[in-house]
Order: sequence, then C-alpha cells, then structure tokens
Amino acid sequence: MSSIFSAFCRLNQIYQLIAPDQKILLAVSGGIDSLAMAVLLKEYQRASGINLDLQAAYVRMPQVVLSEKDLATLTTVLSGIQIQLKVISGKVSPKDIFSCYLCAKERRKQLSLYANRNSFAAVALGHNLEDYLETGTMNLIYHGTLESLQPRQVLFDGAVTFVRPLLGIPRKHIVAYLKGLNYPVLKIQCSYASENKRVVARQLIRQMTALQRGFRKNLRSATNYWNQLEV
Repeated sequence: MSSIFSAFCRLNQIYQLIAPDQKILLAVSGGIDSLAMAVLLKEYQRASGINLDLQAAYVRMPQVVLSEKDLATLTTVLSGIQIQLKVISGKVSPKDIFSCYLCAKERRKQLSLYANRNSFAAVALGHNLEDYLETGTMNLIYHGTLESLQPRQVLFDGAVTFVRPLLGIPRKHIVAYLKGLNYPVLKIQCSYASENKRVVARQLIRQMTALQRGFRKNLRSATNYWNQLEV
C-alpha cells in the first residue's frame, strides 16, 4: 500500500495533477487500472483532507463488452467508495474499419464531451507504467520517436484536461494492491485485444528484457529523457 500510494503522490506532486475542490471525471473500463485509480483517489482525498468531487464514467462500445453482471459489480464497488458511475454510449462508424486506435479515440471523445458539458476540471485516465513504456516503444517502431503518454495533457484548445495519476506505477503493483484489498477483477471481452500494435510492443519489451535484465530500466530512462518527464 505505502509503495503504490507514495508513487501516486509523487507524480501528483511533480505535475500538480489534482487540486483541492476539483471536480474530476474518472474514466473506468472495468479493468484493474481504472478501479485502482478510483480507490487511490479516495485514499488520497482521505489522507490529505482535501475536498474532491469524484464521478466515474464508463463508455459502452459495442465491440468491447463488459457483461451486465460485471457492470453491476463495478457500479456496486464504486458506490461502496462513494463514487457514482455514469454509463455513456459510444460507437465507431460502420464506414470505418474498427481498431483499438478508433475505439480509444471514440472513448476520449465521449469522455471529453461529457466532462465539458458537466463542468469537470479534469478527466482521469488509468494508464500505468507499462502503457507509458509500450507507447514509447510503439512510436519508436513506427515513427522513430519515443514520444509517450503525458501525466497531464490539455486538449481541444484547453477545453479538456486529461491526467494520468498511475503513469509511474507498474501493473504488477496495481494488481497486488487490489488483491490485497479484496476487490474483484472483472473481465473485459474484446475480440481485437490480440491484434493491436501495443501487443507487438509488449512482446518486444519482454524479448529485450530476456536478453538484458536492465532493459526496462533503460527504456524508462530513455523515454523520460525524450519526453522530458520524471515518470
């Protein structure tokens, strides 16, 4: 608990992701990352004594299914920590070939529209350290850069601010954290999960780590250097 919470607080302190009296929309998918983010934000609110107005939103996509049972479980879990869940409908045009990129773009669009209409100061996303490293690796493979996710990102001419408070935390620590608190692990059904470019990057990182034990640490340092970050 102390390790993951310290990492959470460290990134917030460096990049000022969360401020007192903010109204924050938490993007939840049913996955462990977004649920851990919600739990940590409530713990941060309790430990710091600051007031936060937290609400969660789930963007329902036809191609990416969280069963009604699991959605009900997610609603109950969030309600247990005093966070209301809003379900928003999203869709990719039938004219477009569905991909993870288009799915993520549609989710961000719907979250942005909802946040803007309801005067949220920020939208919080549950990307973790693996997402940070994999995004940098994907850009290295396909674009020749190490550009990656930002802890704080202002989009649409300042209309929406995205924050990623888990960006410096390894996924295995997030899994252990939720298991230690006995939270359920829900299953997201996506038939495209094995077909995206992120899988290629993930496999490459594993292969390079097998060759050189220090590769992940070096990749993190290089990605931080390229992006001028301290993730």
